[in-house]
Amino acid sequence: MRTKELIKEVLKELKNGEVTLEAKDGIPWKFFAKLNVSDGETTSFEDALLPTLLVKNIDDISARIDSYLDVAKTFYALDKSVYNLYEDTFEKKLVFDLILNATNYDFLNFDKYVDLRTEMLKTKVEETEINIGNITFPFESVNLSVKIKKNDSKLEGPYKLTPIFKSANGTFVAPSITFGIVNKTVFVYAIQSQRDKQENTLAKKLDRYFRKFNKDVDLNEIEGMVSSNALASATIFFACMNRQGIKDVVAPAFLPGRYFGTKSAIENKKIDATEKEDKLEKHDKNQFNMTNRFTYTLARYAMHFDGCEFVYDDNTQLSHLTLSKEHGEGDNEIFDFKNQIDNNLRQCEISK
Repeated sequence: MRTKELIKEVLKELKNGEVTLEAKDGIPWKFFAKLNVSDGETTSFEDALLPTLLVKNIDDISARIDSYLDVAKTFYALDKSVYNLYEDTFEKKLVFDLILNATNYDFLNFDKYVDLRTEMLKTKVEETEINIGNITFPFESVNLSVKIKKNDSKLEGPYKLTPIFKSANGTFVAPSITFGIVNKTVFVYAIQSQRDKQENTLAKKLDRYFRKFNKDVDLNEIEGMVSSNALASATIFFACMNRQGIKDVVAPAFLPGRYFGTKSAIENKKIDATEKEDKLEKHDKNQFNMTNRFTYTLARYAMHFDGCEFVYDDNTQLSHLTLSKEHGEGDNEIFDFKNQIDNNLRQCEISK
């Protein structure tokens, strides 16, 4: 009953466009996020442009979210102290974040989505830094490691893998991959570059080297409209997954709750109309580029390696990528890069 009332509270606040989390210091956390909600009792369709969360049976979904919270409260235990929350507002945050990280398809199949995210948190992925070994580049030999950490519950997926290159000429931190694993399928949610520009010699050399992955690629086609650094991270990540026997990749293209949440926050800022319009336009442009480049990176990876298959499902807005253990051949540098990683990964184990 407590979970049922908690869900109703979150849904009510999502209908109204503002979710509040009371904190122990007396200063509540407020998040602007608005959805249409159909919960079996009331239906709110205030804005046709907003996604609709369909709750078919409140008692059933309460039981499922109860199971989710049993796992999530332990998995995301640090969030409770970081946000200085009470037990009930901690649970409320977990439910709110769960909803915000759903796809349009998940909103219409919410029961299955909750079960999937529960299983994702149950899948053990060790938080660790794994030394993959030295990679020989034309300019020098560079050590490659990958760091795996848990994410905050507000982020798209439970884990983040970050490749790190080190040599005497500096350190280069490649884009991070946000992911979760269920039954030998890896769900990939984002490939995100580091915020701060990396100026050391190694970073500059690797940035130029990864651009060689564009050899014989038409940069006007969708496969060419990707970041070479993101492609390098994807190559490392998929090699790690494949080594663990994972060959199925699922990647949501768009998480509407996150998009409309950020949009709503901009709309509620106390700034002049012109600045607000500029920020909203930039937000739309950033989302367009982020969604497309992410999806194009998966298509690009499949283009390079024989045995890989990429399919985009318009109905679910999910990309499906099948990985292959085949080594690629050719004079594009990506083949030698991947082959070296594969050879160095033989002793590494990431997921159980």
